[in-house]
Amino acid sequence: MVPVHYPVAEFFQTEGDAMSSGFVYRGSLMPELNGKLIFGDITTGRIFYCNIDDLIAADDTNPATIATIHEIQIVFNSPTNPPAQAAIRRRMFDIVADQYLRKGGHPPAGTRLPGYAQVTAGLDPSGIPYGTGRSDIRLATDSSGELYILSKSDGMIRQVAALVGPPVIQSASETNNTVTFTWKSISGQSYRAQHAANLSAPNWIDLPGDVLATGTNASKSDTLTNDLRFYRIKVLP
Repeated sequence: MVPVHYPVAEFFQTEGDAMSSGFVYRGSLMPELNGKLIFGDITTGRIFYCNIDDLIAADDTNPATIATIHEIQIVFNSPTNPPAQAAIRRRMFDIVADQYLRKGGHPPAGTRLPGYAQVTAGLDPSGIPYGTGRSDIRLATDSSGELYILSKSDGMIRQVAALVGPPVIQSASETNNTVTFTWKSISGQSYRAQHAANLSAPNWIDLPGDVLATGTNASKSDTLTNDLRFYRIKVLP
């Protein structure tokens, strides 16, 4: 008998229409997503990922074993929209619709994008209407493993990168009176380590030597003293 292979993840048509494609991310611009399978929904433009380990574990001939699908939040600033709408302009669908209009597009009456999809005629998972139409996205990667979103409706190719925010120190170790701490980083991004005697200090002291990250993890060392020190990492412009 030919063995039955059941789905390792499921996405229902009440949430989208069709999967765009999927790639295991191997780039450096989104270190938290490294090694995860990223895919999207063609019409709504929603972007998702699954942990590879979860997908492999779900391939166990048990139809009830399903990997969890996580949604990636798209956040962007849109100066063309009034502030009252800013809170809802957080979808790939909105990015495509805005660019479509800026490029002179004229969607059919009562729609935001050309084409039709039953899902986008309704509400997104947060209860906010899409406005009807198709973003028509596809995913692709380059030779360095970075991810791109191609949207046919507005004729754009966009590189996807993580929002550069305050890094969080992941670990710290002490050897020979030297403390070394590490954090998740973006390759090519510069960081500055600082210390202070307490967390509410108005002025933090820079540790000499900024760090230029060359991978998904960066580190900095400091010589221990008798003073109490708290450390933090700043992202440099």
